[in-house]
Amino acid sequence: MKSFFSFVFFIVAIFLIYSAYTGYQKNTGFTDVTIEQVKQSIRDEFGKKNVTVTEVNLLRKNPAELFGFAKLKVSGIDDPIQKNCTATMSDDSRNYIWSCN
Repeated sequence: MKSFFSFVFFIVAIFLIYSAYTGYQKNTGFTDVTIEQVKQSIRDEFGKKNVTVTEVNLLRKNPAELFGFAKLKVSGIDDPIQKNCTATMSDDSRNYIWSCN
């Protein structure tokens, strides 16, 4: 009987640890809102350089990383320029950094 309770305790402990871990994972990384913030930040930064951003597309590589592209319209150049973009979220999900090359 003692081994049965030990087994039940073990199963409940594993379940609680798993639940806590998956709950934590859902609260880390890029949310839909922060992805939109990154897109707007890209538009704003290129706008400061008098470059029009016609499209920004970012996808999740994993919860803390994004990848994609930005299409730019530069005055005096007929064809749009496409830049590859990435973004990385900090471990505490409070800050991110992006780059487009």
